[in-house]
Amino acid sequence: MIPVLNERDNVDELCSRIRETLEPLEILFEVIFVDDQSTDGTIEKLEAIHASDKRFQAVQFSRRFGYQISIFAGLEHSRGDVVITMDSDLQHPPEVIPRMLAKFREGQDVVNMVRKNLGEKSLLKRAGGMAFYRLINFLSPTPMALQSADFRLYSRQVVDVIREFPERTLFLRGLVGWVGFRQANLEFEEGTRTTGETKFSFWAMVKFAADAIVSFSTSPLYAALYIGTALSVTGGIYGVYTIAQALFTDNYPAGWPTIVCLLLMIGGAQMLLLGIIGIYVAKMFVEVKSRPRYIVRTRIGIDHQDS
Repeated sequence: MIPVLNERDNVDELCSRIRETLEPLEILFEVIFVDDQSTDGTIEKLEAIHASDKRFQAVQFSRRFGYQISIFAGLEHSRGDVVITMDSDLQHPPEVIPRMLAKFREGQDVVNMVRKNLGEKSLLKRAGGMAFYRLINFLSPTPMALQSADFRLYSRQVVDVIREFPERTLFLRGLVGWVGFRQANLEFEEGTRTTGETKFSFWAMVKFAADAIVSFSTSPLYAALYIGTALSVTGGIYGVYTIAQALFTDNYPAGWPTIVCLLLMIGGAQMLLLGIIGIYVAKMFVEVKSRPRYIVRTRIGIDHQDS
């Protein structure tokens, strides 16, 4: 199962490498692309690929619903006993799929692929990724493998369980950790994108991280209690210090700078906490409306409808 967005120049090579990897294994397989409303002719390319090889199928959304929803749609449309999700930019090499299948045959229900060549990424991305995984593992009781990707093997039992989850704000790496089952981590060398551009800008990654934390932790909501307590204690200590200076010394503190600093500190903390609460309220608003996660515009080679 492969989510795709404006990857017209990559899908031919990807399909070729999938064939070269899986055909020698002599197993039945199908490949489902989920097109998140590409504008570069990706869906036409997928139609041509399907015309020559019926094992390659596609679903196209009516508009853009996002990367995580694309993966979920692929899980809903999948039929195999084993489902593998991977990206379409050639950074997730199909050549490691036999190793994933070997882990499944050993009894694993989930095989999480973990990047090991992090030295090739920029310092900012490495530091940001490490900070994200450390933070979410600290805030959330749900375990998550460091530097894991959405390159993953699921057993049919796990797929059927995940499909029953009702939430609209999806963070599948967290859901996989939450459901449990027998899981294994497997390292892989992440490939290099040769054509096209990444769809994860800095702000897209920030939003992704915020959604992940909100989906799997209520700890930020307790920040109001902690920060409020800290400010109250700090204010009390400073108040005692100010009174002592006024009573026992001639060095009476100037009021204006102190008041301004305290107001800025307290006001900033209040706005931060209101923003955190606002994110949770916004997610609740989306969940309460219970709109469909996605709408399918076109199915190519798929004659069943599970969503």
